[in-house]
Amino acid sequence: NIYGAFGPVEASFKYSTNPKNMTKHQMFDFPETIYNTLGDTTVSSNSALVGPIKWRYEFEQKTDPNAKPIKIVEFCSLNSPTLDVNTETSPSGEKNFHKRRIQ
Repeated sequence: NIYGAFGPVEASFKYSTNPKNMTKHQMFDFPETIYNTLGDTTVSSNSALVGPIKWRYEFEQKTDPNAKPIKIVEFCSLNSPTLDVNTETSPSGEKNFHKRRIQ
């Protein structure tokens, strides 16, 4: 499973009035403020992990005979954005990644 945490995802909303009053009349109430979290611009990174964690648990605990091993991979993270993941630079200036690193 590959997931990302590189873009904003709407997480919660603040309304100046109770939005139920509008929806009772088939109208839409727009929020005063929208709060974002990180994700892949569609799903938050936290919710993207729920399924894979369950699948990994089922495989490790052998609770599902059809469970398969799973790798959980995060890409394009804003975590430590100044960190250069490329470990070597060739004489021509090309950057090469040769080592696995967990951060």
